[in-house]
Formats: sequence, C-alpha cells, structure tokens
Amino acid sequence: MTWVEIWALQHRVTMIAVDNGVVTVSVDRRDAGFEIVQFMRPAFLGDSHLKMRIVASEGAVLQEWVEAEPSVFMPVR
Repeated sequence: MTWVEIWALQHRVTMIAVDNGVVTVSVDRRDAGFEIVQFMRPAFLGDSHLKMRIVASEGAVLQEWVEAEPSVFMPVR
C-alpha cells in the first residue's frame, strides 16, 4: 500500500478522482492557509506512472505533475 500526499497552499481540495491513470484534484482558491491531503495510490495501477492534474473550480488546469516513481511527482514542463 502506497500513499500519495498533497500540500494545497492557499487552496481547499474539494474532490479527488482517478480515471485511466490520471488523478484529478479539484480545488477552490482561498486567501490563506493550507491543507495536507493523503490518499491511497490505487493498487491496480501497478508500476504505471500516474499523471496528476490540479483543476480550479471553473475548470482551468492550474498544474500538471507526473509520477517519477510511486508517490513521487515532478512538474510537467
């Protein structure tokens, strides 16, 4: 069992969904504060690398990350 941890600075996480190897994290902007959110990495993904997409409430993609190794993500450039 492997965990993924997200630190959401000045955002509130409203939803996390996994579909076809893409984790979509929906967030709402806030003026201050942070959240630390943890979730289990789906075991059925095996060794495949996840892609994580951070999406604002209006649908804009804020950031994209790709898994370098299980639960270790790097920004997509």
